[in-house]
Amino acid sequence: MNHKELSIDRPKLASEIESLIAELSPSYILLPHPGDNHTDHFEVSRVVRDVALCKDLRDCRILGYEVWSTLVMGAFVDISAFEDLKRKMISAHASQTAHKDYAAMILALNLYRGGCLPTGVRLAEAFELMSDVQAGL
Repeated sequence: MNHKELSIDRPKLASEIESLIAELSPSYILLPHPGDNHTDHFEVSRVVRDVALCKDLRDCRILGYEVWSTLVMGAFVDISAFEDLKRKMISAHASQTAHKDYAAMILALNLYRGGCLPTGVRLAEAFELMSDVQAGL
């Protein structure tokens, strides 16, 4: 995958992520899967990987989720009850949603994933456990 360089301040972003991890001591970190075909998503995954390599995160599970690319994933969570909340959260990104109905597109992926699960699951989010940062988060 060819990722263009972004004009982000990686050291500043890494410092902010380190501070959040220290403050919150999360059990889980959810982030866009590094295999997602979007430069910003790849960069976020890369910065979190770099921070995770420097910190002891043995008690923290890092999960990558799909955004634009259907990927081979190992875990699925029924999010059917959160459809309206997810639509609202996506719509909060006004600059991105002004010209495209991203909520409909992302929920279509969740609908597809829900169809892969047992009857009764309408929408599902797919994840890959990526806690083994040494293996190439």
